[in-house]
Amino acid sequence: MLFFSVLVFYKAGIPLIASDVETTRTLMVKKTGGWLYYMYKTMPLFTVLLIVYRWKYCYDAKKVMLGNFLVAIGLVTVALGAYRGPIVTMFLILLITYNYLIRPLTYYSLCIIGSISFLLFSILGALRATSGIFYPGAWLYKVLVEISNPANALSIIIANVPSNFPFFKGQLLLNAFYSVLPGEQLAYGLVLKDMFNMYFVGGGFTPSLLGGLYLDFGVVGILVFMCLCGMVLHCFYRKMLAEFTPYNIVTYSFVLQYLIICIRGGLLQEILPLWFILILLFLRFLTEKRYVNFFQ
Repeated sequence: MLFFSVLVFYKAGIPLIASDVETTRTLMVKKTGGWLYYMYKTMPLFTVLLIVYRWKYCYDAKKVMLGNFLVAIGLVTVALGAYRGPIVTMFLILLITYNYLIRPLTYYSLCIIGSISFLLFSILGALRATSGIFYPGAWLYKVLVEISNPANALSIIIANVPSNFPFFKGQLLLNAFYSVLPGEQLAYGLVLKDMFNMYFVGGGFTPSLLGGLYLDFGVVGILVFMCLCGMVLHCFYRKMLAEFTPYNIVTYSFVLQYLIICIRGGLLQEILPLWFILILLFLRFLTEKRYVNFFQ
């Protein structure tokens, strides 16, 4: 994964130190192709898995040093991409994993960690929007926008669907699968941005979890899919408690953090989550008993 990440940065530049972060991130997709871009974005998942196996299995001093070194490389590589998603994903998975594998977090600890994380991520988001120059007003505006975004998105969708536009009838959920087809395939955020005649710099219109389900199937879709999400999460939780392995802990943490992020962005914005699932299934194969020594 490190090799693919270096190749992406070599071809498109490093967004974190670029003068125009948004343009550089766009070039990462155009110049490297979708598959190479997705390989880079799997770096957080492999970094997390490395950390978890380091926590549970590494007791030898040399292995600990090597593990720490590889983890540091992974963290730096993820940060260089200047993407909020991979950084937040890695942070949430590690936090959830730490709670179950190392030590349960108290409510006081969660409040402290949450406050610091919110402040840090909101400042980084504001810096990214202003190309590295900090404006207190821009930071406050960014915070207010991020907090109100899911509710605003849902209100816009309800006001226009089905009065001005028909329900998508599942096309929004299937949109992620179209992205693997040849040619330029727009993510549904960009499709919605054009449909609602929105004009702003950057990506598309994020419909929120409830908004995306409503766009596809209305209120019934919200009720059915939210129940399904709860059942799936509960299944992974029970599996983790039954077999307390690093793989099960990371899998449950990944599903939980993904649903948390979906509150803002929607259930299936791109094919990447399915790519992660394939990787997790492959790692499940590697962590069967006959391969367990490979990780120790």
